[in-house]
Amino acid sequence: MAHTLTYEPLETEEDANDRETSALRRPFGRRRDSSIVGIYNDALRHKDGALTIAYRVETPATMFADDMLLDIRYDDLARMLAFEKPPGTLIQFRYSTTPDPGHAITRVIESRAPNGTHTLASLLQSSNLDYLRGTAKGLPYRRSVLTIWVRVPPKKRGNSTMSALADLRHALRDEANTRGVFSALRRLPDIYSRTADDSVVRRTLEDEKRAYGHANRVWRQIENSSPLTLRRLTRQEIWEAVFFGHCQNAGSAPFLPERPGRDLRDYLCGETIEGELSYRMHGDYPVAIVSMFTPPNEFVTADALRGLIGRRDFNGRHTIITEYLFPEQRKETKRLDRRIKQVKRTFTKRDNPEGAAALRSLRAVREEVAGAREALLPTRFYVILYGERATNFSELQRSVDALDEQCERTVSAIRQIPGANAEREEPEALRALYSSAIVGELNPKLTGRELTEVSNSVVALTPTEDSWPGPLGHTRCFQPSRAAWLVLTCSTAIRFLRHSFKSLLHRVAGNRF
Repeated sequence: MAHTLTYEPLETEEDANDRETSALRRPFGRRRDSSIVGIYNDALRHKDGALTIAYRVETPATMFADDMLLDIRYDDLARMLAFEKPPGTLIQFRYSTTPDPGHAITRVIESRAPNGTHTLASLLQSSNLDYLRGTAKGLPYRRSVLTIWVRVPPKKRGNSTMSALADLRHALRDEANTRGVFSALRRLPDIYSRTADDSVVRRTLEDEKRAYGHANRVWRQIENSSPLTLRRLTRQEIWEAVFFGHCQNAGSAPFLPERPGRDLRDYLCGETIEGELSYRMHGDYPVAIVSMFTPPNEFVTADALRGLIGRRDFNGRHTIITEYLFPEQRKETKRLDRRIKQVKRTFTKRDNPEGAAALRSLRAVREEVAGAREALLPTRFYVILYGERATNFSELQRSVDALDEQCERTVSAIRQIPGANAEREEPEALRALYSSAIVGELNPKLTGRELTEVSNSVVALTPTEDSWPGPLGHTRCFQPSRAAWLVLTCSTAIRFLRHSFKSLLHRVAGNRF
């Protein structure tokens, strides 16, 4: 029998509509999920019953101030982290930076008095605005916001499997009582799909109130012991922050209903996150992550992050994230002891100097933990970098090239910290890590990127300062006299001598150790 070649008929418009409709019902790939299922008062509600709140931090302008102020702040912050907290607590610092769309120039314009301004003064300010506008085109200004997210685990963990089986049994019994046994058996798949996820959403109001009160005690402890000025985000503010973090293409946030128990995952998971290359496409934006793999030296200075947050050319959209995990100290100490024993078994003085250095570092950490003087804090430090929005292939190519350049700058800036090392995440690791790096998705599980150190040694990795924004826009003009010139020269000489003496002390200390 001869083989015949048969051509498929042309696809009609109705067939195309049916194909698109079926694709909407059953899209390709796995459905995106989120750990956030609701909001109770001003706290995010997670699947396992944990609650998370956020604080807006007023970053002090101490980037050009005396280093002693920053040292005192980090010492107070280390004491706050060393306080005992429930095992499973997670504190996340997010230092988000975006290019300034023009607010800096707008502030200068708004500072002008409506009446009584001299004409020549207005002309001078206008010329200054032209200069600011020209410099902003070449190198844009940026805006930075520091927020703190605190996740507190539930006081009493439940068995989700037993809860799901109990919900299924109750739903089957109600269906059998109302429509009969055969109807309940026929609708068993629908009933199972409806009740399989109830254990992560449904909880009585009494249990929710009790869990909120337990978590609120931990939040008050952090508020009272924090050296930073904190302001808790309201219900609407935390909802907008989480929604815009999950939906990058959104222009406005939907209205949040006041009814408790509303599942928010359908709102948060409305955009696709895909990609198998060195970046992920979150909506229309390419995303990459740079992680720190090696912690800094023991004698890291408090201004170690100034090379990262104070770079003038590092003004693209990015977020510096520092996460502190609070495990059970007894288990963490045993894990550290096992690690020391493993290094001892593979360590020989003749041919393994790396093992000797690792052993000294581990023993130093173990001595700090002895006597409950310090707390072991697995710390994660990474930077999320976003490219420009891309709607076609040419825009995507330009955005990815700029993103690669930003990643290289970030890696070089982190490597300038003494002893630290960072690398860009590989595609497999990026696919596993990015879902938990989105705003509000705090994951207390270990990911392999933890730096196990004491609180006093890793606290310098927290961005807590910003540059001086300057007074409300104005321009000062003066003609310096001979006396004023002499005062300026003397102050410059004194500042030079002070910095020279400080650098000499650092050099002597470095040669000593």
